Amino acid sequence: MSDTTDAKLSAKQRKSLKTSQFCGPGRSFPVNDCAHVRAAFRLLNRAKVSSSTRARIRSCVSRKNKSMDCGVNKEDSADNNQSVVDLANSEEFKETRDLLSFLEQLEEGRSSTAEDKQIESLRVRAAKSLASLRGQDDDSVVDAYTTRSVFSLFDSILDHIEGK
Repeated sequence: MSDTTDAKLSAKQRKSLKTSQFCGPGRSFPVNDCAHVRAAFRLLNRAKVSSSTRARIRSCVSRKNKSMDCGVNKEDSADNNQSVVDLANSEEFKETRDLLSFLEQLEEGRSSTAEDKQIESLRVRAAKSLASLRGQDDDSVVDAYTTRSVFSLFDSILDHIEGK
């Protein structure tokens, strides 16, 4: 198979991968073949994760690169496109950055009073978004949604969006 074909995973293929074939939190950064090693190096700089998480991912991808004898030069694969970096850091992507930061905190199991407030704020925003998407702007519906886990809310929002 070509690298381009190998670099695309269906949802079924992705689910069938072992946890050890991922280098990022939450089964992110699949590295099941050399095409994905190349893609991981290329996309790592775009990931909105902490520097320590980025270092762990880079180390894991490097180990996979070596063990699979992919010969990928991480400097050649790095995405140095400044316009992409600028876009990712723009105000338009602030909510996405906040969400990824929050999910990373959940993945790492960190919590503090300030983070708990941030989590609750995000839960309420996600509940309001889901109610709005479903045309259920009633406060009691929003209150009912806020009792669900953040992951459950996001799954429902994604399911709704994908269903359109």
